Amino acid sequence: MNRFIPFLIALSLALPIVAQNGTYEDDIEEQQAQTTRVQLRKNRQQNTTVTKATYNGFSGGMMLHLGYQAGRGAGFPNQLTDPVEETVLRSITYGIGGMARVHLMRHMHVGMEGYVSTMPLKSQGDGSNIRSGWGGVLADYYTPISQRCQFIAGGTLGGGAQRNLHVFTEENSQIIGDSFQETWNNFIFHNRQESTSPASYTKRGFFVIDPYIALEYAVTDRIHMIFKLDYLLATHRQAFLTPSGPRLYIGFMFGH
Repeated sequence: MNRFIPFLIALSLALPIVAQNGTYEDDIEEQQAQTTRVQLRKNRQQNTTVTKATYNGFSGGMMLHLGYQAGRGAGFPNQLTDPVEETVLRSITYGIGGMARVHLMRHMHVGMEGYVSTMPLKSQGDGSNIRSGWGGVLADYYTPISQRCQFIAGGTLGGGAQRNLHVFTEENSQIIGDSFQETWNNFIFHNRQESTSPASYTKRGFFVIDPYIALEYAVTDRIHMIFKLDYLLATHRQAFLTPSGPRLYIGFMFGH
């Protein structure tokens, strides 16, 4: 019996040490697991921060515009005769359009926009007008100037088309001249058509650069009112198209 006493004493001393070693190893595993969870949480937060720094939402909306254009342009070009000498055209212009854009890096918009604008030419004949449609890719810089208002400056690169319609009436017969009227009468006679007022319709495409500035006011977090001022620079065959002038836009943008 005395032989077992030292063995029992050694066993009683060894058991707490083994248990302590097992608890220590469990603690190490728990610490490693906790460290892994913390690192994963940090990685997710970093990824979210990077995403927010790159992409900050989307917005789009519609705008009405009103402007004034002036410049030299052919008054009455027509297939039947040579165009008359260029004349100065002046008139208001109005229309509608819209834009869609992505907000990037907290101070940048990238997107697309397009508009249609009509310039009536009553001095050229009732029903005469110049209608332009254009669109393209936009990029601009925006920065807050107050808690609810931000300033925007940028531009659009794209293309469009200009359609000129001139309706000739008795009131402007002195402008088109007797030679044109005689040519038109002969055309009517030989084609057995009713004698109506002659008209001219031309269309030409153009490349557009459209610089603009704007103020955007946050009515709510998702609804903004925008005021925009631009000056369309349209070129056709390496020459600027006229008439041209500034336009003022007003509309609403809806964000997400």
